[in-house]
Parts: sequence; C-alpha cells; structure tokens
Amino acid sequence: MRHTLRLPLLDQPGSRVSYVAGIDFSTQAVDVVLLDEDDVLAPVWHRTILDGPDAFTRTRDLRGQHLLYPHDWDDLLAVGIEDPAGKHAIRAIARVQGAVLAHIPDGLMVKPWAPSEWRRTCGLKGNCSKDDVFAFAMEQINRWHNTPDAWPMYVPMDATDAYAIALATRQAITREQAA
Repeated sequence: MRHTLRLPLLDQPGSRVSYVAGIDFSTQAVDVVLLDEDDVLAPVWHRTILDGPDAFTRTRDLRGQHLLYPHDWDDLLAVGIEDPAGKHAIRAIARVQGAVLAHIPDGLMVKPWAPSEWRRTCGLKGNCSKDDVFAFAMEQINRWHNTPDAWPMYVPMDATDAYAIALATRQAITREQAA
C-alpha cells in the first residue's frame, strides 16, 4: 500500500525540479520526504507500507515497490538516510536499510545520518525525543497548511523524521556549495 501527498503542486508541467530526499524506515514502512532545493515548494511525503506476516517477509516486499512514485530517482540531487543504531531488532532494521539502499541508483549522493547528527544539523538537541522532532517538523510543515493539499492531521513520527533528515541533507549540501 502506498500513500503519497504532494503539497502543493507548484512545479509546472515540463519544468524540472530538483529535490533532496530524506528517508526513515522501520520494519513496517518506509517514509520518504522530498524537499526542493530552493525551498519554494511544499514537502512531498511518500509512505510505503510493507506487507507480510513478519519483518523478513515485509523486507522482501520492498523489492517490487517504487518508493518515490510518481517521482523518479532522476529528480534527486541527494538522499539522506537514517543510519540506525540501537540494541533492539537491529538485524531486522539493517535488512530494511539494505533493501532501501538497493533502490538508490549508483552515482546519486547518499548521506547516512546518525540520529543525533541529523537532529543537531536541524538545530535540535542530538538526544531530543521523537516528540520534539515531530513538533519541530510539523511547525516547519505547517507553513504550507494554508494550501488545499495540507498534510493530514495524523502524520507518523517516521514521516517527520524523514522530513528532518531531508532538511539536514539539504543544509549539508548548501554548506558544501558555499564552501
């Protein structure tokens, strides 16, 4: 099952918009948020829910998924992806990360982000809670809420993590270009 919200549709047909992607994932779903490089379009959120009775089967379900539909990897300048750390279910999470990475074409810049690193790059405390990230991301996203295609009131925390990862990636690229 796939959920895609595009907010708002400001890029014109035939025009080319370059995005930076942020990816957060679990053994249940993959959330991808696209931010345009110039920060003039609203964020685009893609959620792919993984099907299957267990984490292994759900990871295999990623094989046939198009994580960016209707966008394409050619639309991207770079991808930021969470590089999870932890003690619980790390093997299952690592499998999902590998399956997601297998979707990303060679030659596309990919930045693995430790959770504390992307949080600090966004101006948050490195050890802040998921609730803090959610509040930060929704405050940023709410500037687009005066559009008819606003994000729903219920947004999974993985989606707001993906937003913050995309934001950190865009900021890292901007700093690199300025140097």
